[in-house]
Amino acid sequence: MMTQEDSHFQFDTGLSGVGLSDAGLEMGIDACHLVDAPSVGLVSQVIAALRDRKPIVAGGPRQHALDHLVEAVVASAGFDPRQMFADLAAHRVTEVEAVDVYIPHAAEVLGVRWLEDDLSFADVTIAALRLQAMVRSMSWAPFAGVDAMSALIVLPESEQHFLGGSVLMSQLERLGLSVEMSMCEPQSKVVSRILHDRPEVILFTCSGAAALASITETVQNILRTVAMPPVLALGGPIVSQKDSLKETTGVDIVTCEITDVVEVCASKRNAQSGR
Repeated sequence: MMTQEDSHFQFDTGLSGVGLSDAGLEMGIDACHLVDAPSVGLVSQVIAALRDRKPIVAGGPRQHALDHLVEAVVASAGFDPRQMFADLAAHRVTEVEAVDVYIPHAAEVLGVRWLEDDLSFADVTIAALRLQAMVRSMSWAPFAGVDAMSALIVLPESEQHFLGGSVLMSQLERLGLSVEMSMCEPQSKVVSRILHDRPEVILFTCSGAAALASITETVQNILRTVAMPPVLALGGPIVSQKDSLKETTGVDIVTCEITDVVEVCASKRNAQSGR
């Protein structure tokens, strides 16, 4: 199930906010192939715009609106994701707040109620799927400047935080990135995706130490197989739980801030283009 900490990859989902969990988590759009590297000026503009956009909502939910969402997703009646957004809007909850704040909190509540035997596993599963349907029903306007950037989110085989991954994907798409999700796929499949789609960055989401061995092996496989590897980034609750993760796993960057990842990608593109 999802914990409040999990609801942030935070890349914080700053990627603060996106971690993930069993009460529901994660996401796919065709990845764009890389284009010519942007100029330093454009890179600076992109980074500034990303920071100004403030895609992640801070703060907690109002209890009455959260209660309404939870009861709606566990109700036996039919469920319409778009109508749920309209209902939340009546509580003065924006769509972005719903995705970044209310849905992760709702998943946490579901997990607690399951542990307390207030909801069955089937109830929680259906409710989590409804929350994920809400996230997947959203579409965000493209953002000129980073539309050439593509990302692959990798949920390791030992992780099961699909809803959290969906929230992370929503946040990345809101920034204008083209995103695909690899959910519990074998390493060979992940490498095949990279060779075929040429994403600019791979974002490994990790909620606990159990997945670190799998991530490390996947990173090593990528570095051995891909001639020009993408930027490899690690985020999620694990960032605050363990030290020396960059050295241990072999990734390029460990962070809960998506702008840090964008800066690394931009620097790498400029270096490869000779700028």
